[in-house]
Amino acid sequence: MGVEATAVQPAPYDFGVSSRLSREAVVGLKRIHATAADELEVLLSRSFGEDIRVSNVDVTQVRYEQFVATAPLGSYHFLMGSESLGGQFQAAFDPDSTAKMLALVFGSESVTNNRELSLVDARVLDSRVGLFVEALNRSFQPYFELGLASVRSMINPKQVKIIDDNETVVQAELHFAVGVSKTEFCLRICYPQDDVTPVLVALSDVERASATEALHRSTPIQQSLMRVRLPLSVQLPTWVMDAESVESLAIGDVVRTGIPTTTPPRLCIADKPLLDVNTFAIGQRIAAEVLHLHHTGSPNHAY
Repeated sequence: MGVEATAVQPAPYDFGVSSRLSREAVVGLKRIHATAADELEVLLSRSFGEDIRVSNVDVTQVRYEQFVATAPLGSYHFLMGSESLGGQFQAAFDPDSTAKMLALVFGSESVTNNRELSLVDARVLDSRVGLFVEALNRSFQPYFELGLASVRSMINPKQVKIIDDNETVVQAELHFAVGVSKTEFCLRICYPQDDVTPVLVALSDVERASATEALHRSTPIQQSLMRVRLPLSVQLPTWVMDAESVESLAIGDVVRTGIPTTTPPRLCIADKPLLDVNTFAIGQRIAAEVLHLHHTGSPNHAY
């Protein structure tokens, strides 16, 4: 009995979102927020008396209105200001994550009732915001001195508007799992792209420099591997003959192969073809000129 395949609909591409976020910047931002999340594991576990672990970290580009839509009524928002950039960044817990954070504080069961948070609830969560700001500041510091500081919190998303709805933001999502039950909560942070551009440029430069350095770095293991002696052999073009012809061969016979004279021998390492070569004699030794690299397909004329 066959199983009917379910067609997967591709996610629509939003052409209104700027594509200025480079691959290097994404890698750098993911590393920064993963580092912050690792530190928050310790800080949150100690603060709430629960074992809290990172379950996922992601970085995307979205419109500001999409970020706000993920944190509707019942969410908890807080703003952070940057001394060096002069802009404001926004962080939010959606209603479910807000309820789970409050449950952690009070040591109770999580209840989501889709209501606006009370001022008391907000003040309780305000007391824990410093943990997140502290971890973010330390994680950004090796790349860029942001100097983040908590500005204020809000209990209604309509009270928050740091940029226009159609502006592009960089969104970081930090997912955490709590205890044995693996109950999850998520913190979303948005950085207006125009404000955070100096950071993105710095991250791209750092990631490119790290990649270049890695290509030229020689570790002790690499040095040891480069000293390994490999067996080399040259494999001539081959052809097939029937047994009767082989049996009748004698000294001085000429064998017609049908192989063009332009067909080169191959240099093999441990019997695996690696290079096409041209063999010739230098004094009493045989040399091989490299004509073609099999693993890249690009011609290379070198000794």
